Amino acid sequence: MPLKTRKPLTPGQRGMVQQTTEDITTSKPKKSLLKPLKKHGGRSRNGRLTVRHRGGGHKRRLREIDFKRNKFDVPGTVHSIEYDPNRAARIALIKYRDGDWRYILAPNGLKVGNIIQAGENAEVKVGNSLPLKSIPVGTMVHNIELYPGKGGQIVRSAGTSAQVMARDEKYTLINLPSGETRQVLTTNMATIGQVSAVDHKNTKLGKAGRKRHIGRRPEVRGVVMSPRDHPHGGGEGRSPIGMPGPKTPWGKPSDKILSGNIENSKVLFLPRHGRTHIYNPSEINYRANIYALKKLGVTDIISLSACGSLKEELSPGTFVLVDKFIDKTILRKKTFFEEGIVAHVSMANPTSRLLRDVCEKALQKLEVKHKNIGTYIAMEGPQFSTKAESESYRKQKIDVIGMTNMPEAKLAREAEIRYATVAMVTDYDCWYSQHDDVDVEQIIKTLNKNSNN
Repeated sequence: MPLKTRKPLTPGQRGMVQQTTEDITTSKPKKSLLKPLKKHGGRSRNGRLTVRHRGGGHKRRLREIDFKRNKFDVPGTVHSIEYDPNRAARIALIKYRDGDWRYILAPNGLKVGNIIQAGENAEVKVGNSLPLKSIPVGTMVHNIELYPGKGGQIVRSAGTSAQVMARDEKYTLINLPSGETRQVLTTNMATIGQVSAVDHKNTKLGKAGRKRHIGRRPEVRGVVMSPRDHPHGGGEGRSPIGMPGPKTPWGKPSDKILSGNIENSKVLFLPRHGRTHIYNPSEINYRANIYALKKLGVTDIISLSACGSLKEELSPGTFVLVDKFIDKTILRKKTFFEEGIVAHVSMANPTSRLLRDVCEKALQKLEVKHKNIGTYIAMEGPQFSTKAESESYRKQKIDVIGMTNMPEAKLAREAEIRYATVAMVTDYDCWYSQHDDVDVEQIIKTLNKNSNN
């Protein structure tokens, strides 16, 4: 299918490059294989815009394509090669010997009058569909099934093909057009040959109007939008993008992730409450924080947390290296695995012994008072605990109480990042009768004293 250009009689024709239509044998589709095609304009069933730059376009009707190729051992004749407005490739109308009509993706080289067949005993030739176990190594295929009986799901676009590389008893190794090599069950079906319209990638629309005809709306660069419309927006004049951190499926991290080097080791710092402490413990986007750190290659997290003491020997200024957690939070998202993805992760040992040993050596070197193990109870907050709650926690022999380490430790475990908590005791919790009730000034005073160590 060669390409053609037009005389530049208009600006829209000057850059236009089209495919010829000499391979198309009819302009009228099979009426019984047509369905209405309702447009959604890129909106979900809730009416929210989920795919940008979609809308408008010429009215179309859907051609029912047989991706399953489950008409086994019944020969069919190619009746016509047709244009399909819903895809870049051509489609072929097949009339089977039993009188059934179906559309299939037209492989490159398929002609009107050719006989095709699907099944384990079909001949290895263009247009025939066979299980991968029956296709010789080195053969080019398309319309490959990923799940038995579901129909072809990959390698269906114009001009694409994959190559059968190797095979064992259960799996066939397929080299995909992207360069990826994937294992597919040998019982899955695939069609011999390359998808038609090989030169589609070299075409040029020539003008904006043709793009609107196919249902694509104009694209606007993010840097010229406002900050509320795009993460790249805002700023005066031609501003740099200035992203504070990696993009995550759960929104922005708490703040810009700072990086530096300590003794030739790269270190990243992320203030979980924001640099000016603008997020309370329940508002912190824990999933975005852990995901962003993982995306930047972080392998170990040392969490510094202010906490209250539930034991008299743990006076303000003491550091506790936590090895156990009790999670009392109720309003926070605690897992990456949701929406159809289920995974069970062990939390028996939520912190890394290796990281705790490293932290303990540093505290010993600085001659700072510390305890090398301890139990941390995470409360929801932002209110401090009542005296009844505080007394209850003491009866459970819990060491310290805080608000921020859960679900942080759980998410770090799911992300396969080693995690350790260095809990800085800033005050006694309200159980302590010889101590004033917890207040913010006292906590900040102890924090400043600890930071000087």
